[in-house]
Amino acid sequence: TLIVAERDPRDPEIALEDFYLCDSRKYGRCRIDIGRFIA
Repeated sequence: TLIVAERDPRDPEIALEDFYLCDSRKYGRCRIDIGRFIA
């Protein structure tokens, strides 16, 4: 499941855009933007 999450400046590896697609299986640390789920 892909989750649209807020940019996290503590994680420069994926903090490239104002929003990034977060693969929760790989980036478990992501802060979830509630309600923005992509099937």
